[in-house]
Amino acid sequence: MTDNRLGIKIITLLYGVVLTITVIGFFLLASFHILDVRFWVSLATVVLAETIVWSLAGWGALRAEQFKKTVPAFLGLVVVAITYQALTIMYAVLLWLVIAVPTSLYIWIQLITFGAVFVIGGLLIWFMQTERGIDKEERMQMLGIQEIRSILNESNLQLKGWQEPYRSELRQLLTQLEENVRFSDPVTHPDIWQEEEQLVNEVRRLQEQMMQTPIEDEHKAVQQIQHLKSVFGSVQDLLQQRNRKLITVKS
Repeated sequence: MTDNRLGIKIITLLYGVVLTITVIGFFLLASFHILDVRFWVSLATVVLAETIVWSLAGWGALRAEQFKKTVPAFLGLVVVAITYQALTIMYAVLLWLVIAVPTSLYIWIQLITFGAVFVIGGLLIWFMQTERGIDKEERMQMLGIQEIRSILNESNLQLKGWQEPYRSELRQLLTQLEENVRFSDPVTHPDIWQEEEQLVNEVRRLQEQMMQTPIEDEHKAVQQIQHLKSVFGSVQDLLQQRNRKLITVKS
């Protein structure tokens, strides 16, 4: 974060220097030309282009981590901004100072150029936001299966408190469940988040049941195991339901 703030300060300083040089340079040129509409349009567009370029530089320095998945789009934005900067300078030099095109034509050229840059830049920003949104969703969506795997790993440790033959029986059920989870698609879909939530909650309930102290009374112990088996069955059913619906919504 400190490095980012230092980068922002340097970029802000450089932007201020470039902006000052630009304004001074334009007013020096104005001593040889009439301060007409083309002068102000040229100054405004060049300053706008510089602001866009340096804003992108600051944006990239401040949120570099967010651009890892959107590097092509961000570089595209930089190219568009630099191209716009070059065009505004070229228009000012060539169309205003050298050729001296009519004011109305000059304004239209500037407006059309800015409109094209605005549309292209907007599309690239939309693409970046979409990519970041997809990446965020995928990370969040993978949390469900990852959390289930973590809970099942912890549940394995709870087996030490159980006596045979219940321990072997529970281990077999747990192993089957772990295998089914392992072969499940970890990236879910927004349409099945409800099933995902139910599944995670049921696995948590299973863990809570396995954490309970095994009952020494044989009859009650059998009832406890039967209850655990029903929870295992419920988890398996929810997992299969989740996987089937996931295949459907992704197809």
